[in-house]
Amino acid sequence: TRFMGGSGDAKPTGSAASGLVRRRHEAVRRGLPGSGLTAYTCSVVSLALQPLAVIKDRATPAELPAKVPAYCGEAYSHAASRPDITINGLMIALYRPGAEPGMLDLEVGIQVQAPFAASGRVVASALPACRAATTAHYGDYARLGEAYRALAEWCKAEGLSTTSLHWELYGHWSDDPAKVRTDVLFQLAP
Repeated sequence: TRFMGGSGDAKPTGSAASGLVRRRHEAVRRGLPGSGLTAYTCSVVSLALQPLAVIKDRATPAELPAKVPAYCGEAYSHAASRPDITINGLMIALYRPGAEPGMLDLEVGIQVQAPFAASGRVVASALPACRAATTAHYGDYARLGEAYRALAEWCKAEGLSTTSLHWELYGHWSDDPAKVRTDVLFQLAP
């Protein structure tokens, strides 16, 4: 199955989820030379419960490029300063449709080893144990919408139903944009 994604507006996302068990259902999207399209491999993963240290907020899609990096930095700094919190993974942003049209409920922060007592804006949360559809995006966050479209098309082609929860895992930063990895995940309906 081939899936193509064009450039477009997007939200900012990272690297492979820690503690996941992969059950591969691959669909490779092949970019055509000179087309500006990106190739994506999609799969289904089973994830264990993942504790998080996050900042919860609401935002419009246009506000995400400013809020997500700021909240990632704040949550990381907070977790790193607390001896009772062990950082256990990558930066993460979870998105759900908000109650108001055009708004998203978001939780932005970092994977941690265990729940902790909240302090200030950084609170304990968790990514639920679930099955998720996933793909990895390499490159500029501005083209992340391509990964979202590819994953949505793949889920539809595979007959997979998703919930309203989706998230992005942000890989380790590189000054080379081609090496910046963001994993996009959609929670699958039970």
